[in-house]
Amino acid sequence: MADGIQVTIDREECIECGVCWNECPEFYEMGDDGWSQVVEEYRVQDSLAHGEAPANLEECVTVGADGCPVAIIHVGG
Repeated sequence: MADGIQVTIDREECIECGVCWNECPEFYEMGDDGWSQVVEEYRVQDSLAHGEAPANLEECVTVGADGCPVAIIHVGG
């Protein structure tokens, strides 16, 4: 997925509001610890905090990140 959109979540700063996974459940999910994480399919090197979204999910991923009230999701790259 060399042309994907890079996404990073500062998981330890997550307030568990659920905005990202409600807006874009195709890419974000709630982890066992309650914090947001990248769904397994799109993780980079099995990291819960780093993912690569395909172009068809760009809008969804961005809406989820923009809705985060503590701005811990970074999209781009």
